[in-house]
Amino acid sequence: ASPAASPFADAAPKAGASPFASAGAAANPFGETKPAKAPVEDTRTAWEKLPKPAMAQVVIVLSFTTIISLMLATFWVVVQLGGVSFNDS
Repeated sequence: ASPAASPFADAAPKAGASPFASAGAAANPFGETKPAKAPVEDTRTAWEKLPKPAMAQVVIVLSFTTIISLMLATFWVVVQLGGVSFNDS
């Protein structure tokens, strides 16, 4: 029985050589670098830069506004009917 040969026997590393270095490796591991693009100047007005609200956001704001208005109106009615006393002398 012959001893099992190592599949790496012919690729023995040289003394002091990096095991990760190869002759065909590129200098930049991230590929070719492209020059940075010049920043595009934003010509929109401040009003145009504001984000556009979604329909759900509009519905939520209207709901809160309606509920708060109804609460204040109800309190005003109760005060006018004499249901609330502010310790007036």
